[in-house]
Amino acid sequence: MKQFEDLYNEINNNEELNNAWKQAREEEQKIKKVTLPIHIVISLILLVVMIKSIGFNFMGMLPIIIMIIFANLIIFVVSMFFRKKQREYGNVFKNIIIKELINNFYNNVEYFPNKQIPSRIYDEPKYNEYYNRYHSDDYIEAKINNKYDISMAEVKTEKVETKRDKDGNTHTTTTTKFHGIFAKIVIDKSIKSELKIEQNGKFVFSKKRLEMDSSEFEKYFDVSATNKIIGMQLLTVDIMEELIDFVNKTNMKYDIVINNNNIYLRFHSGTMFETGSLKKGAVDKDMMQKYFYMLNFTYNLADKIIKLINETEI
Repeated sequence: MKQFEDLYNEINNNEELNNAWKQAREEEQKIKKVTLPIHIVISLILLVVMIKSIGFNFMGMLPIIIMIIFANLIIFVVSMFFRKKQREYGNVFKNIIIKELINNFYNNVEYFPNKQIPSRIYDEPKYNEYYNRYHSDDYIEAKINNKYDISMAEVKTEKVETKRDKDGNTHTTTTTKFHGIFAKIVIDKSIKSELKIEQNGKFVFSKKRLEMDSSEFEKYFDVSATNKIIGMQLLTVDIMEELIDFVNKTNMKYDIVINNNNIYLRFHSGTMFETGSLKKGAVDKDMMQKYFYMLNFTYNLADKIIKLINETEI
């Protein structure tokens, strides 16, 4: 397993990746040279028309401002059809950077950027959320220590509501319930119960709530266990310190569910495994480090939990 700096330097010197980035960057700059003057001209024309017709009345200006935004949005959307090299760089980025990162921690890796993890698997831990729109991509299948199956993908769930007001007009609101990385690990020993580690405040009134010895841990997490003895056996000082350390390093929320012989992890990370700004070079070091930490934490935590379950008399 390589350290971050070694892996970063190796990937950053990849010739295929750098060539793809240079072509994408040149294409981006060419598109900006064409679209920026168009943005400016359209905006100025609409502003002049607005000032001549209504002066500086703010309420009268609002429709014109909306028109300027809409016109510039159309230009941006049209320009997307000419970003072939940027799309190619995105594919190279995933096939080199993301695949190398995953291979650094897991065995027998299969990576499908456009495939989703099925919603039925996401629903198995029975998260306390209602959603009616599901999207997933960047699906990964691999093994931990050449033995335990792990499947992982980016998932976004949303609650979409459409309401009709008293005037008969319909309004649709979309609320994101979860957006980040979801992972499922299957092990060969069952804890014969369920253990949930979620954000602080989730299980305040639950009879299954587990009181922990660490006040620092309880600042971040609530724990629910159908078998409190097993819950205490699995949440050792080392495990709790690892969970706290990851929060402090990344400022990322996450939750864990262990149900019988299945371990489920969710990282509330938002969009993952994407290229970021081309201005930061072929490899955005900060972004790559974020991905590295998350995959490293997932591996280390899963490895420790598996070993602990195997050593615990259940």
